[in-house]
Amino acid sequence: MSTTLSQQLEEYRAGWMLRVPADRRAAMERHIAHLSEAGVGRNAKQVGDLAPAIVLPDAHGRAFEVDRLLEVV
Repeated sequence: MSTTLSQQLEEYRAGWMLRVPADRRAAMERHIAHLSEAGVGRNAKQVGDLAPAIVLPDAHGRAFEVDRLLEVV
């Protein structure tokens, strides 16, 4: 099994290319190119960027900060 996400994604893509008919692959590649040209990924988080604060209601309806789940006890 691959060790990095990039390797896993590349393996998945290679397998996908073998399984999917050529017309569907071409359509998907066109959509990917369109998204890339439109700059959809420009605002994507990069390695080292902080995630935004996420606050959700707990089981009692009170606000709960999700990052507290990552705190070391």
